[in-house]
Order: sequence, then C-alpha cells, then structure tokens
Amino acid sequence: MKLFKRLSLVAMLVSATALTPLIAQTVGDDASPEATLAIPDGQQLFGKNDPNVRRATAQVNGEIITGTDIDHRLALIVAANDNKLPPEELARFRAQIVTNLIDETLQIQEAAANEIEVTDAEVNQYFNRVAQQNFNRPANEVEKYLISIGSSVATLKRQIKGELSWSRLLSRNVRPSANVSDDEVNAIIERIKATKGTTEYRLGEIYLSATPETMPAVTENAKKIIDQLRQGGNFVAYARQFSEASTASVGGDLGWLSLAQLPQSLANAAANMNANEIQAVASPGGISILLLIDQRQ
Repeated sequence: MKLFKRLSLVAMLVSATALTPLIAQTVGDDASPEATLAIPDGQQLFGKNDPNVRRATAQVNGEIITGTDIDHRLALIVAANDNKLPPEELARFRAQIVTNLIDETLQIQEAAANEIEVTDAEVNQYFNRVAQQNFNRPANEVEKYLISIGSSVATLKRQIKGELSWSRLLSRNVRPSANVSDDEVNAIIERIKATKGTTEYRLGEIYLSATPETMPAVTENAKKIIDQLRQGGNFVAYARQFSEASTASVGGDLGWLSLAQLPQSLANAAANMNANEIQAVASPGGISILLLIDQRQ
C-alpha cells in the first residue's frame, strides 16, 4: 500500500526541535495544518537584478541563491506553458520561485545538520522517474531539452534533493512518536478489500494550505491558478511551484486511488468529475485544486 505524505513547506527551521508534524498527502477533513512563513534571522533578500549582472537574489545562512537559479526554474514553467504566460503570471511565478528556493535551501541545510544524507545516486534515480513521467523521454534527452529552453538539470535535481531531504528528516523525527493500532490497520485493509473491482481515479493535486486568517488570500490565489489552468496553463508546472505537497516535484500526480483512500471532501469531488476537469475543493486544512487525469476499473 502506497501512502502519500503531505509535507508542509514551512521549512524555516533553526533546529530539529521546531519540526512541524507530518501531514497526510491528501489532508483529512478534520485536519487543520498551519500555513505560516517565518524566515529566520540572517536571511537576506535583494532587489531586482540587472539581467547583465550575475548577483545574489537571496542569501540563506551564507548560501547564495542567484538570479540564474531563478531564471532556470522560470524557464521550465514558461516552456511548459508554451511561452504563453502573461506578464503578471511571470511576476507571480518569479516571486513563488524565490520562496521555493529558500525553502529548499533550508530543507537541505536542516537535513545536513541532522546528519541525514541524500546521495547523488538517489537523486539521479528519482530524476529518471521524473524525466519519464513528466517529459516522457529518457534522462539524457531531458538534459538536452532543458538546456535548449534555458533551464538545466541542476534546477530539477535541487528540487528533488530538497524534497527527499525534508521527507527523511520528518520521517525520522515523527515516525517514532506515531502509534498505529492493529484495529486501525485492519480497518484500512478492509476498506481496500471492499474497493476491489470498483473505479480508481488518477488525480493531480495542487494543495494550498490555509488558516482561517489566510483563507481569503489563499482562495484568491487558487482562483487565479484555476483561471490560468482553464486558459491552457500547464498543471504540472503550476503544481511544481505552488503545491505545498511532497508530490510537487512530480507535478502533483497522486497516482491511482480509490474513493475510499481519499478524504471525504476529495472523494465527493472526484466521483462527480469528468476527465481533464479542474475543481477546487475546500477543507479545514486549506484548498486542493484537483485535476481528474483518468479513471479505470
């Protein structure tokens, strides 16, 4: 049984004692994760870059994020959207990319501080999966393609390393304190048996966490994303940058799931969606933008 885990991208940590709880990939209807962004002391954000000068855009505990790093990430998104993103969307993506790169840098630094290693071989293995799943081509061809659009393999591998580092850190610190009873395990097994032969749904998800205070702003952001997706925006590209879920690096693909494996709010939505339909689903933990990719028996 494959369990998807949602990782809150509140990655602004100074020590392992500040770790947030591990959150399920599709948040339960009774969950209510916080959505905060507290950049620790010592981080520096700089103004707009002269395109002819390579300079720092952000500094995270001494590690520099450059304009080139941002441009490579942005090139991926522009290409995925057939070079048709309006100027206001480009600006929004650039701001989100800066936040994501700071998150990833802090995730990698925190994992390293806790002696958690993610090897190059592991990153390459995950990259090969992303190359086939998102680009439908072998890794060596993806490398040439990324260079041709003004991006790089390094930008994808950086995101992958951040995801793997953070996932392992949370797993190591949270799993020892998690207690799952035999009754809970048996109940899940029975639910899976009961769904044999029923319809499975392949879903894409862009998860935006929210608190009651931030819900209006998050709702407005979700509407903007949906508008762009319905106008032909690339779901995978938006998921990579905006989704606060561990599946962001694979474009928000949740894989094949039965309705019984989903929280009730998402199950209700999926059951009434048509192929390629996009729908926003509210929950106490935030908003999920769902895409029904396909369904099967």
